[in-house]
Order: sequence, then C-alpha cells, then structure tokens
Amino acid sequence: MKKIVWWKSDAAIYTYIAIIILAISIFAHIDSTPTEIDYTYSGIKYQSGNPDNFEIVEIEIQGEYWNRLFEKESYFEGTIKIGDLLFNTDKPWTLFTPDGRWMLVKDEFHGMLHQRKGFEILTIRIFEKKPSDTGFFFNYDSGWLISSPCKTREEAVEISNKLFLRGSVK
Repeated sequence: MKKIVWWKSDAAIYTYIAIIILAISIFAHIDSTPTEIDYTYSGIKYQSGNPDNFEIVEIEIQGEYWNRLFEKESYFEGTIKIGDLLFNTDKPWTLFTPDGRWMLVKDEFHGMLHQRKGFEILTIRIFEKKPSDTGFFFNYDSGWLISSPCKTREEAVEISNKLFLRGSVK
C-alpha cells in the first residue's frame, strides 16, 4: 500500500497556490494605498551662521503620500503651505527623489524641500538669486532655511543637518 503524504497531494498544492495569491494580493493592496497627510506644524525660518536671526513660521501639508516598497522614489499629491506661500502639486504625482527632495518654485521663491517618513520632519533650503542673474544658489554659511516641526532654532538646525546628505548648517 502506497502512503500518501499530505503536503504532496493536489489539495495541498492548491492550498499553497491560494496562500501565495492571497499574500501577493494583500501586499499589492498595501503597497498601492496612499497615506493621508494632514499636518500643521510650527517651524523655524533661520539664517545659517547667524544664531540671532530666526522667526516662527507655520507649515501646512495636506494630501496623499505614496512610498512604495520596491521603488526608490516617493510620490505626493496635495498642497504645501509655508506661511503665505501655497504650493499645489500641479501634476497628479509629484515625485520625490530617493533621498526625499523636491524643488519648490513659486514666483520669486525657489527652494529645495527635504523630507523624511512622509513629512514627519522637513527642511527647506531657500535659494538666493545669483548676482549674475543666471539662476539660484544656496550658501551653507549664510543661507536661509525653514525646518519643521520644531520650536527652537537649535532644533531647526538639528533637523536640517539630519536631512542633508552633504554640507551642514550652523
């Protein structure tokens, strides 16, 4: 008499296939579901290298954020308000680079937003117009930044330095 091993039977194979399909379906659903973002932060706008020059600024972020497992980039659709400046994502998907950066441009304001973990912390480097009028730049020794969430200039500097890959501010 031939002994039947359950894990080699047709029923077991169908069960394994069903479990794999279910796991893939759950994973695909979780990976494609955005996170709702609705943050209002108190932040600090400050000048690098000048500890006496800073002010409190309010930052509001509303929208949907996607951070997919097998993609390096993350996506955001919504609005970001910094003080009186409102930035709408004019495309259905705003792409953040793998290190969480996105260029902010509004009229004469140019900046680079650095964020981590779906906007849990952020810093914005504010670019200055070049004297030659050929573009914008940021100076780590005297440039302006906005960091959030924070209540003091020291916390703002700490957040900025966490998010920058190169350079540091004081």
